Amino acid sequence: MIYVIIEKDCAACGLCEDVCPASAVSSAGIYKIDPALCTGCGECADSCPVEAIQPCQQD
Repeated sequence: MIYVIIEKDCAACGLCEDVCPASAVSSAGIYKIDPALCTGCGECADSCPVEAIQPCQQD
């Protein structure tokens, strides 16, 4: 399972980037998780104070 950042809920605090190498911020200040690098460990979601990181809902 991979994780995604829900942009509208993200507080742009940067905690996910501190704990997860798959998480990065764009030049526009938007945080994303690279699905190719996400191992599904959930550490990013655990670090998010506003619960903006959720498991990806796959079809």
